Amino acid sequence: FLIGLFIYFAENIGSYFSAWTYSYQLKAWQFVDLGKISSWTLLIIVSIIIVIELQRYFSKKIKRKL
Repeated sequence: FLIGLFIYFAENIGSYFSAWTYSYQLKAWQFVDLGKISSWTLLIIVSIIIVIELQRYFSKKIKRKL
C-alpha cells in the first residue's frame, strides 16, 4: 500500500508540473482521483507476484539441468 501511495503522490507532482494532464485538469490543476491509489497498489501486488513466480519457475528449471 505504501508503494502505491508513493506513486500516487508522484503522479500528483508530475501532473502539477504539467508532465501530463488529465482531462479534468485542463482548466485548472486538481488532485488526481484517490481511486488511483488502489490501482497503483494492485499493479504493485500483481507485479511482485509475477516476479516471484518467474523466479520460482526459472530456479526450478536451472536445478533440473544440474
